[in-house]
Amino acid sequence: MCKIYPPRIKNFRDFLIKELPRVPNNKASRAILQEKPTSKLILYYLTWQMRFIPAKPRQITFWSGGITPSELLTARTGFTEFIQKVATGQDLTPHLSNLVRTKGIVMPDASISEKGKDLDKVLIRHGLHHFHIGEMNAQNPIGRSGTLVFAEVFEKEFRIIAIADHKAFMIDTKEHKKFSSICYSYLSSQSSQGFLTNPIMSSGHSYMISMYAKQCQKYIENKDAHLDENGFIDRLFKGHPVQKPSKPDLRWYFNDLNLGILEYRSRSFFCAHSYFNR
Repeated sequence: MCKIYPPRIKNFRDFLIKELPRVPNNKASRAILQEKPTSKLILYYLTWQMRFIPAKPRQITFWSGGITPSELLTARTGFTEFIQKVATGQDLTPHLSNLVRTKGIVMPDASISEKGKDLDKVLIRHGLHHFHIGEMNAQNPIGRSGTLVFAEVFEKEFRIIAIADHKAFMIDTKEHKKFSSICYSYLSSQSSQGFLTNPIMSSGHSYMISMYAKQCQKYIENKDAHLDENGFIDRLFKGHPVQKPSKPDLRWYFNDLNLGILEYRSRSFFCAHSYFNR
């Protein structure tokens, strides 16, 4: 029997389940997710969402510890179209894996061929996105290529860490060993007192995201009843550029990876819990 949730939390849970692409997409898989605690739904949703890149202009930099001079020259001359997209803030989704839109989570009852394709382990463990930089044309409409760009994406910076091919994902290959060495060297360079890679849960999810998801659930449960209080709503809109609607419609919502309260009618978002400021 499914747990009974307050209406606003139930709607939030339903939203997460609806948005998260699941395999297989059927009533049975939906029922499985409905039985999960809110923190698990948030964990699945954010693990999927963190693969997307908010479209905004970013400065492009190259990490010398992972990019050789010859690779840097190739990047500056051969990846012109992709680099221009990054610099001007264009949508980079076409350069991501084809799986990001279709496999947000692969359920236990999925076929053998579908299993293991819902988690980007390089992103989870090392914080690096990978991009296909093939030129899009009639023969290659989605821009697939043998060359991948690995980068850490910040608010205003796009830092390219490595350039490799798909063998970087194949354990025990020369390319994989080289790429792994670059990743660990990069992580080490970001800390003056040594480092630990991002701990990974037995489920394959990031420990940091898992803890954040639990914090979000606790915050929602503690604050949900206050969203119906006039005093709370008045304080929410105090100093806000948008006037409070006569009948506010407050909902729990994620803006990128940040949990907050969305006033649906005015589309005003109030950040309540930020992943980047834990």
